[in-house]
Amino acid sequence: MKRSLLLTTCILHFTIVTIAQTISVVPNPSRPDIFAWTGSGPLSGYSSMPVVFNNTLIVQYNPSPTSDLTQTQQQLAVYTGSNSLQLIPNPDAGRGVFNSSINIVFDNKLFFIYLDVSGTQKLASFNGTAVTVYPNPDASPSGFIGSPRILNNTLYVAYQNASGVTQFGRFNGTGITLIANPDNSATGFFNNYSAVFNNKIVSRYVTAAGPRQLASFDGTQWTIIPNPDNTPNRGVQPIFPTLYKNKLYFTYLSATSQYQLMEYDGISNPTLIANPQNSSINSGGLTLTPNMSIVYNDTLFFQYYDVNNVYRLAKFGGSAVTLTPNPDATTYGYWWQPVIYNNGLFILYQAADATRHIAQYRSSSGTLQVFPNPDAGGYTDQPIVFDNKLYLRYYNAQGVYQLGVFNGSALQLIPNPAGIYNSAGYNGYLGLPIIWNDNLYLQMGSVPYNYTGNIGYITATGTGICAGSSTSFVSSISGSSYQWQVDNGNGNFTNLTNTAPYSTVTTNTLTLTNPSTSLYGYKYRCFVNGNSYSQVFTLKFASNWTGGVSTAWETAGNWSCGAVPDANTDVYINTGNANYPVVNSTRSVRSVRQQNGTSITIGTNQRLTVSGR
Repeated sequence: MKRSLLLTTCILHFTIVTIAQTISVVPNPSRPDIFAWTGSGPLSGYSSMPVVFNNTLIVQYNPSPTSDLTQTQQQLAVYTGSNSLQLIPNPDAGRGVFNSSINIVFDNKLFFIYLDVSGTQKLASFNGTAVTVYPNPDASPSGFIGSPRILNNTLYVAYQNASGVTQFGRFNGTGITLIANPDNSATGFFNNYSAVFNNKIVSRYVTAAGPRQLASFDGTQWTIIPNPDNTPNRGVQPIFPTLYKNKLYFTYLSATSQYQLMEYDGISNPTLIANPQNSSINSGGLTLTPNMSIVYNDTLFFQYYDVNNVYRLAKFGGSAVTLTPNPDATTYGYWWQPVIYNNGLFILYQAADATRHIAQYRSSSGTLQVFPNPDAGGYTDQPIVFDNKLYLRYYNAQGVYQLGVFNGSALQLIPNPAGIYNSAGYNGYLGLPIIWNDNLYLQMGSVPYNYTGNIGYITATGTGICAGSSTSFVSSISGSSYQWQVDNGNGNFTNLTNTAPYSTVTTNTLTLTNPSTSLYGYKYRCFVNGNSYSQVFTLKFASNWTGGVSTAWETAGNWSCGAVPDANTDVYINTGNANYPVVNSTRSVRSVRQQNGTSITIGTNQRLTVSGR
């Protein structure tokens, strides 16, 4: 809605906003009774990472108030943004949705693992209305074990057959057709540590002869790829690969007992990258996993266990591995959770006193800067960039998990909702963050002893980037292939190319260089590994009134962005300024939001048009 205000001199008050953030909680569709703790059991209520599907959030939900694993029946639940969850009935009396298996959308359906009445794992799909379970191709007691991949518009899955050997299977629309392994291995693909790369599926394979090697699948048959050395029973490790500079990188245990970086370009045989130290299986080597590695400033960063048994941040630019010095005499060091925020690389660092902190890698000096914690607790995990801030899970000094927010210089804690979320134990903010429709959704622990239950969320304060500046979005999902997509307002996502203002569209980070403010509201997501979508990011532009020069709206120096806001920019008027704006011309902005105690004065016969909402 567009509002044009042509007024004689008056003082305006627009939408009043509060800067402090609070966590809201969505009631569960059925509230499980709090029952006696028996020492083991499932999560009661909402659990597992949500997935965006058909503009809704799909979560896994356990309505069973029991700690008996054999009696639980996990279901799908749909959240549309209202204050409730809708449970989807299971098609039989089995245990239902397998934990954390909801991770791929294919052919307009959401696919996952389903445990039927016999306890067998089967492929299942959800079309937005009902769950369909597909038959297994044999009498395996295990069946479909996950790791779906999409190659040439066909869905492939990992399947453990009746003999206990893992094969790939092709989804044929009504079930799974098994694909022959490349040899008579008694193990096979071992959990399918694979990626779609160069129009093939590339996977770790335990060969009949013993070595762990790569195998590639072209849609017809598998081919075993030679190892870079003659190790008899080691080789490619069971860790997902990382894509960097159009090559796949794996962790490899060599014949000399070193964990090394293995490089594969999809054409030549794999090669090993020398370690910076003469490390061995017990005293060093790299750790290349999605939670420990990241591409930043065209360099691959990962965790390295050095010869002194200390964890270090390592980097690889394409030729050699180098190590970053730790800032103290810790016996721990770089732990995990790298994330890019405000064009900086941040990690979780465990200091000499065993406390865990946010640390930033400083490119100019090649060192780490450690930031202090707000109390005697520490940073735990699950960082996510939202609303131009870095959010994370924090274990406070009282033994309760909280949502922490980092603005680039200091970490603050957001209070948990009152009541049971503040009980000591596995309570409070437990993680599983996802961004959807400009809200950050998360899991809140609602009963003691690791039984978790509710969806919580916080709403963006509405801030955006300055007009004329650049920004980037980082995928919340790690993988070996990335394709960024855009929705320009028509409700459909299409693939991006490296055309201005976009670049790095096939990496984990999308870069927007000086985007036009006309792109306000465009949504972006990343298609990872050909089977999963990241959270959706929304591009916004905003400027804060500072009044640093005068009261004149038209003076660039009075605005935080150093420019007068245009019709596609949100304006924020906050308290604590010496001057408040007077509009002495005809101006347009997208929105105006004020805090209590502030004002905007419109000059005689002048106009301020608010074109947004």
